[in-house]
Amino acid sequence: NASAGSIQVITRGPDTEQLRAYGNLSYGDYDFTQVQAGVTGPVASDRLALSLDGTLTRRDGFVTDLANPGVDYNDRDRWLLRGQASSQLTEDLKLRVIADVSSRDENCCAAVTTIAGPTAAAIAAAGGSLVNPPRPDDFVMTSNANRGYRSQVDEYGLSAEFTWDSSVGELTSITAWRNWEASRSQDPDFTNADIVYRPP
Repeated sequence: NASAGSIQVITRGPDTEQLRAYGNLSYGDYDFTQVQAGVTGPVASDRLALSLDGTLTRRDGFVTDLANPGVDYNDRDRWLLRGQASSQLTEDLKLRVIADVSSRDENCCAAVTTIAGPTAAAIAAAGGSLVNPPRPDDFVMTSNANRGYRSQVDEYGLSAEFTWDSSVGELTSITAWRNWEASRSQDPDFTNADIVYRPP
């Protein structure tokens, strides 16, 4: 059912030859902080290998709400943890199991006024307001707090991949289960007029 084609992403499996570990720390504007770490390697024998990877990303919001001092939007607060096990069950049969869990809790995604065009009067008539004249370079906006930008997404999943090197070729069976829960609100008119909204 991929009318325009599909993209296959195959993540790297556990290292079956040696124990390896990695780490990465990044820091940037608005207190952007990202920590990435992982460890992988064989366990007891070359028949079983494990890996564990994790990442944590946080950043302050950079869009300021003039009507609500101290409220910033477009922040980042997310983490991910993934574990893998790879086992050569027999000479011809291999099993790979992947489990992951992740969470996002952010105020995203607000927008700033770039042009106060002909619709500004209609927005004012509906009880809303815009930053006029616009100040897009300052990343400021009027209050959209009547319909917030809360984004809470939690998900976790499990997959098992069997690969059989048979006499007719390599056969692969993939079975997976995923739970995805999202609560998102949105104010598509990007004003404090209650015109269009999507409740959480």
